[in-house]
Amino acid sequence: MITYVFFVNVTGDSSDTQQEVENPGETFDYTVPEVHELLLTEDELTAREQTAITRVLENDMVFFRVYIENDDFTIFNKRHLLKEILIHDDVLSILDYDIESYEALLEHFIQVDLDTDTGIFDIQFTTGDEQLNFDLANAYYAALNSEEIEILTDRNLFFFDEPKTLTSSEEIESFVAETDVEPLNIMNIVYFIVGGSIFGLVFGFLASIVINIYKKQISIIYNLSLDNKDKVINLTRVRDSSEQKEDVIEAISYPPNVKRAVLMEEGSLDFDAIEDNEMNKNIDSYHHFNKIKPDASLDEVVLIVKINETSKKWYETQLTLIKGNNIPLKVVKI
Repeated sequence: MITYVFFVNVTGDSSDTQQEVENPGETFDYTVPEVHELLLTEDELTAREQTAITRVLENDMVFFRVYIENDDFTIFNKRHLLKEILIHDDVLSILDYDIESYEALLEHFIQVDLDTDTGIFDIQFTTGDEQLNFDLANAYYAALNSEEIEILTDRNLFFFDEPKTLTSSEEIESFVAETDVEPLNIMNIVYFIVGGSIFGLVFGFLASIVINIYKKQISIIYNLSLDNKDKVINLTRVRDSSEQKEDVIEAISYPPNVKRAVLMEEGSLDFDAIEDNEMNKNIDSYHHFNKIKPDASLDEVVLIVKINETSKKWYETQLTLIKGNNIPLKVVKI
């Protein structure tokens, strides 16, 4: 809101003063362009003219609210400084609006109020023309969001509204009076995020343990119960199915010239794709260790474990039989 300070000579015979006293009901009707012209004039305005101008400018006021926090998390509460920033040439140069014709009037068009209880700035645009108010408000809103205003780049800005309008000063005063927002503190936000993240991680970890205990299939965190001499090849990060199949064949086949058997639960992999590969001439594939001939004389058994598909019961049974026969073991996780 614009505040005007003026002095009246109560002892003199000023005709303007007498007119105001003698004609208290007299009003001045101005159009918006006329008000803009009056604001640029160097002639002294009467009190009633100033009141009429103020009423015109306040029509269809547009505003938005923003909370600004310094880099040390204290409140930025310098109302006059913020207004000077908004009308500074450096800021005007980045506005997405042709401001040149209104540059001399911006001091009248832009008002900055501060709610000292909440630390929230109420940036108002009072040109008397609703469309012009919105044009200016949107341009400044975008500029403040762009982080191109040098003095504000190290500060945190929290917006409570996009530009919107109130139609009367009574509504404006009521709106400001009813606004009850606690001051934001970036550290509180950080603590909340960190605390929530820690809680989420702990809860997720505990939930995964519970799920793993009751799940019938082998999960990524399942304990394979292997010895130090056992080999493990992890191919779970290979997403491409054709690439994974090639990697599985290579993992099974190395080193060459070794008599080995491959065990995989039924339905987990294509037997033919493994057995038909030229590298696997010394490899036989089975669904169960009991299917291997007793006189097979194996140098190695390869267990194929498909995460979230291979059952724990099947795996534990095969592991027990392999260990019981003291055969070298290789586990390939896919």
